Amino acid sequence: DRHRGYFDYMIRIEGREAIARLRQRQSLSVAYDASRSFDFCLNVIEGSNQTFEIKHEFLRLMDEARESIVIEMAYIGDPDISDKLVEAAKRGVKIDMLFSREANIGNDINYHAMHELCRRAPIRAYLTPKMIHSKLMMVDEETVIMGSANFSVFSMQKAEELNVVLRSQSVTASIREALERRMAASEKVEDVATFSHYNHFIAALQQLHQKLNSWFN
Repeated sequence: DRHRGYFDYMIRIEGREAIARLRQRQSLSVAYDASRSFDFCLNVIEGSNQTFEIKHEFLRLMDEARESIVIEMAYIGDPDISDKLVEAAKRGVKIDMLFSREANIGNDINYHAMHELCRRAPIRAYLTPKMIHSKLMMVDEETVIMGSANFSVFSMQKAEELNVVLRSQSVTASIREALERRMAASEKVEDVATFSHYNHFIAALQQLHQKLNSWFN
């Protein structure tokens, strides 16, 4: 828990090999390796040299999910991410999403995206009065991807971001416990109409603003 009452996570990476790997990934001198027990996944923008790895990894992990996906996310709205979650839910993957009752910014587009998701698929949503600043997804209680990247259009397609992908039993167990505590302290959404109370005009403007930034900047 952050000093402002936010929900968030931080990871400390130790050891020469791990730090060397981070620096190699940041310079793009080595490729992302999904077979490693942990690796760094990036969006990098350096002039005309642009690399956007994180969205691809989110989508790939959703495709691979067999049993469960648990998400704790500050901002959402990328349509490809939403479509992939619906696909996973329809093939029987249990999906839980922990969500702010009121985000500090972009609340209308958040509610719009959640309303559409819950109308399209049996996704279990939990609302917390705390601001969620976390950007985390756990797949099958085995793999965690977390870092700075939101599920928003801007974050997935325009912003420089850094995420870490972990396959460590000790880390995933610790995060699972935190998720369970947070969901237990939150309100489970029983009616999709809960997410219908937002300003449709502002939500459309917020989504358009993100798309315009992605297309033209």
